[in-house]
Amino acid sequence: MRTALALIAAVVLVVACGAEGHDIVGTFTLTDDNIARSGSTCAGTGGYSDVRDGLGVTVKDNAGKIIATSQLASDNKASALGECQLTFVAQVPDSDFYSIEVGHRGELTYSRDELEKLNWVIGFTLGGNE
Repeated sequence: MRTALALIAAVVLVVACGAEGHDIVGTFTLTDDNIARSGSTCAGTGGYSDVRDGLGVTVKDNAGKIIATSQLASDNKASALGECQLTFVAQVPDSDFYSIEVGHRGELTYSRDELEKLNWVIGFTLGGNE
C-alpha cells in the first residue's frame, strides 16, 4: 500500500511540475539566394551555412541562466521560393524575461507579457532578401 501511495505521489508531482511553464513555438526564416533544398529539407549556404536542421536554440531567463534548449527543423510546407523556414519548440519554466538565440545569430529578448500577447509564438527573419 505504501509503495502504491508513493507511486501516486510521484506521478502527481511530475504532472504538477510539468504543468508549469510554457512552450515557445518559433519560426526562423532565411530569406536569401544562398539556400539549398534537398527532399523535404532546406538549409542556408555560403555565409548562412549554419542555418539548417539541428542548429541549436538556447533560451535563457532574466538571470542569464539557460533554461531550455531546442533545435531547428525544416518546414518546407511553409517555405516559399527564395526562403527557408525552420521551426523549433522550447519548453520553458516561468520567468519574467526570456532571451532566445538561434545558433550564434544574436539574442532576442521578450518579456513574459510580450510572449503572452503573442500566444507564445515568435518569428525570426534573417537574410539579404528581407
